[in-house]
Amino acid sequence: MRPLGSRGGQPCDGTAIDTRYRATTVALWLLVASQLLACADSSPEGAPAVMTLSAGHFVLDAGASPPAPDAAWEPVTLPDLWGESRPGTAGLGWYRLAFRPPTDAPPVDQWGVLLPKLESNAAVFVNDQWLGQGGGFGDTVSINWNRPLYFPLSGNVLGASTNFVYVRLQTHGRPSSGLARVEVGPHEMLHPRWKRLHGFRIGVAQASTGLAVVISALFGALWASGVGGAVYGYFSVAALAWGVNSLNYHIQEIPLGFWTWKWIAHASLDVFAICFVMLVLRLLDLRMPRIERALLLIGALAVVVPRLVTPAGFVWATAAFHSLSLTLGFGCLALLVRYRTRLPGREVRIYATLGTLVVALAAWDYLIQFGVFPLGTSRVFQLSGILTFLGFGSALLMRFIDAYRRAENTNALLETRVTQAQAELATNFERLRDLERQQAVSHERERIMREMHDGVGSELVSTLSMVEEGDAQPGEVADALRDSLDEMRLVIHSIDPVVGDLQTLLGSMRSRIERRLRRHALRFRWQVTDLPDTPDLRPEHYLHILRILQEAITNALRHAAAHVITLTTDARADQAGRPGILIRVADDGHAAPGTVEPGYGTRNMHDRAARLDGQVTVSAGDAGTTVELWFPLTSPARARDGPA
Repeated sequence: MRPLGSRGGQPCDGTAIDTRYRATTVALWLLVASQLLACADSSPEGAPAVMTLSAGHFVLDAGASPPAPDAAWEPVTLPDLWGESRPGTAGLGWYRLAFRPPTDAPPVDQWGVLLPKLESNAAVFVNDQWLGQGGGFGDTVSINWNRPLYFPLSGNVLGASTNFVYVRLQTHGRPSSGLARVEVGPHEMLHPRWKRLHGFRIGVAQASTGLAVVISALFGALWASGVGGAVYGYFSVAALAWGVNSLNYHIQEIPLGFWTWKWIAHASLDVFAICFVMLVLRLLDLRMPRIERALLLIGALAVVVPRLVTPAGFVWATAAFHSLSLTLGFGCLALLVRYRTRLPGREVRIYATLGTLVVALAAWDYLIQFGVFPLGTSRVFQLSGILTFLGFGSALLMRFIDAYRRAENTNALLETRVTQAQAELATNFERLRDLERQQAVSHERERIMREMHDGVGSELVSTLSMVEEGDAQPGEVADALRDSLDEMRLVIHSIDPVVGDLQTLLGSMRSRIERRLRRHALRFRWQVTDLPDTPDLRPEHYLHILRILQEAITNALRHAAAHVITLTTDARADQAGRPGILIRVADDGHAAPGTVEPGYGTRNMHDRAARLDGQVTVSAGDAGTTVELWFPLTSPARARDGPA
């Protein structure tokens, strides 16, 4: 058997587990660092022929084509955050940005225009030629707040002098609405940059959604099967909430209205935060009923309140609840530090590391949301899902696997112990059976000795007394010796293996009785019928039957002055309906002394009948005396008398 905590026959000690946790932590840090370094919005100004356009003009205009040069264009500097430059404004506007291709660079056949950051949708024109757009405009405007837009441009469109990029932008009046700097340059330089940005923002978000769905299904199934308790349940709900929220990062054509879609996305983020706080409380085995009720109330309000307010109120309501969620994140970190001794050190390290990363990423995006950082700064919170589910998920799965291995080893240990216990029980049972056999033999030996002493011994002592006194006649001595022989035969027949058949027992008794009665000039009528089986009668029970019959016949022989003695049998039920056997001994003489009035012989018959769970009835009249013995075919009382 493998030792407890083993794996594949090798000890599964804490060192191996710590190594796994360290490897997981290092991998997570490397993931974050690689993504930030490879995909950050580093300025391409050092690249040859790539131009970053930040100065231009803006006009509010809902037209589908660039406004005329004499429109009310106003100077603007990118990034342009509408929440600052034109608070409360929503709708459509146009940007006009001028650029001149470098004259000292070699000719380029294909150019491109990159919009690294905008909200919510844009269309791009160059010199009045439409290049493309990021989806539909109008009530179901496409969502591109996290998606970089790239539009290829043929070099033939550009003139040798000043060229203009027109960007048509639709916003919804959110504080983060606006346009970041626009980049123009050769396709071979801008397109790889767009791919990196797209992979970092959209690819990571898509991976986060897929991972959240898998994690939610996995831990939900484990929780439903009774594994992991509330920890797995909260983790499953948190993963599902994150999966819903992460759709907002990469879904471009939304299936609902803009504000309904934003309500679902923001509410799911707060639900995610609440579930994680509850998860941490369960991990640390902290019972705080008031705090938990408050958390559930906050979660309910975070879902309901933003749905009931105006779009302007929606922005500030979600900001308030997100601020509270961020505060709860810091609270979780504080709990992990304060109650770190309640968890294995390896888990505390990975939870604290992940918690710090997630809170830091959330704070970063929170500051971008409200204009503290420039509009073009990349949002990084989408990494939180992958970090959380890879980190927390792997830690919880390792906990489950370790618990499963311990349970497996415990089961193997229990199986071994059960096998040993079964062997011990079998040995003890065999010893018990031997002891029972010994007790049965001892019980039977004592019974036989008692019967020999009380029966044969008593008769021999009486005969010896008659001979020693010298007044016994030879016939009397012979009769006394015959009685002693009958007693001995009676005891022998009671232990004969064939005694299990009552009719056979009565048949063996018949020949002795008939010889004895003939010596006294009495006739014996034998009226024994077929009798049912009596499976629970043991030798001592048969001896009780023979003793009762012997007592009844002896009384009739010695005291009744009878001429005929009749023995009959019958199968008969008692008044309670129990099936049984009736044996009757009747004579045609007068009533024998002591047969009706209680005497030693009568009491002896009643006592023996009671041992059979039966009864004896003695009746006397002018026609003679009748002794009836009735006992049931089976009886629990007989089974409790002692070992067979």
